[in-house]
Amino acid sequence: MIRFFDLIISLALIIILFPFFIVIGILVNISSNGPIFFLQKRVGLNNVDFTLFKFRTMYLDSDKTSLLTIGGKDKRITPIGYFLRNYKIDELPQLINVLIGQMSLVGPRPEVRKYVNMYDDSEKEVLSIKPGITDWASIIFRNENELMKKSSNPELYYVDVILPQKIELNNIYVRRKNLVEYFKILFVTILKIIFPNFPLTMIIHFIGIIGLSAKLVGTRTKKLGSSISLFNLLIIISSFAQTLQLPLLTKSIESSINSGVIPEIINFRIILIFATGGAFFGAFFLPTAHRFMAKGVDVMYVKGSVLDVVKHSFRPSIIRIFLNSLALPRIENLYRLKRYKDLNVNIIFLNALVYAFITVSVIACLYAGCMDTNYRTTALALSGIAVGIGSLCMLLFIEPYNSTLADKVIDGSVNEAYFRRHIVYIIVARVCGTVLSQLFLLPLSHFVVILARKF
Repeated sequence: MIRFFDLIISLALIIILFPFFIVIGILVNISSNGPIFFLQKRVGLNNVDFTLFKFRTMYLDSDKTSLLTIGGKDKRITPIGYFLRNYKIDELPQLINVLIGQMSLVGPRPEVRKYVNMYDDSEKEVLSIKPGITDWASIIFRNENELMKKSSNPELYYVDVILPQKIELNNIYVRRKNLVEYFKILFVTILKIIFPNFPLTMIIHFIGIIGLSAKLVGTRTKKLGSSISLFNLLIIISSFAQTLQLPLLTKSIESSINSGVIPEIINFRIILIFATGGAFFGAFFLPTAHRFMAKGVDVMYVKGSVLDVVKHSFRPSIIRIFLNSLALPRIENLYRLKRYKDLNVNIIFLNALVYAFITVSVIACLYAGCMDTNYRTTALALSGIAVGIGSLCMLLFIEPYNSTLADKVIDGSVNEAYFRRHIVYIIVARVCGTVLSQLFLLPLSHFVVILARKF
């Protein structure tokens, strides 16, 4: 059964993350000469060697000097490599190892032959199951590089102190191995290692796009008030994600600075790439969100309570409703892009600019703190002002037009087809806005630094 979930989850993640693999591959290639992937022999099931895949994070042939990387100042690591390691992105190609059956999503992390040869008979118990991408040891010792940095002999410290504890934790999983423990480790990994980083950025922009489907549902069902209430619920979820994102990103940056590594601009550009990914997936998911949200609007209309909508979403029948709502974007929607002359082009361009500012404002303040670490607290404080400006522009110039246009559809002065074309263009504009944010990052960061020095 575990193999079934390994196969389904790894295949789904490879398909979903494939565009990001391409982007990361390009960044790895630009960062330094050499291949995109780092291939290394590790010891797997039944003490048999296999080839493990990673994104390359070190300069070519750097692994020949030592098998371990120590702390944040290891000069063998490329600029993009620090970022990939910090967020465990370099491990993602191991989904290929999982797909072909060499690894599991959950299991003891595979070691190199040098360290496996040091195992005694009891420690070799970890070789009785497939190695994994994550395990309890990976979660507990996720900052092992920083621990080794404090030792005068890092490799000896790893062999004598860290490795025995990791093996002990792994042997516990070997004895307890079952689906409950499998999903428990996956959940804790998402919570402790993955969730605090990029998924929040993707969630924020994913919700920002699918939230527009509430207006489409409102005009089609003539239940605009209920649709707006549901839209507000999505905004609250997105705002909560933004509230979590800032301290988590700040903590990550502070940890890097404290370990002697000043995050480079490429790290922040990758965050913006994930924002674009979230917006793109939101656009792709919009037809499904439209159908699914129509059911939520019906519940809101009948019950008159957001809490009832939330309760309804936890019923077993919600899975069937969601599956029935699944739909791919239609090609004819793309043909609508040819007709734009009767639309308010100024509003569409304004959407792109405002959404670009909203996307980049907090990230620019964080990078400004890295450009001049003496003022990083002030730069961080300015992020609140930046978010306020972006929200104000959205509320003053964009949302009133969208809402008024929806009202005109309801009263019949504007036809629904026109409104749908308008929404399609707004979605395209917002996705483009996340791309445009890359151009705004550096100048806006410089501006924040100037402001921080004047305060």
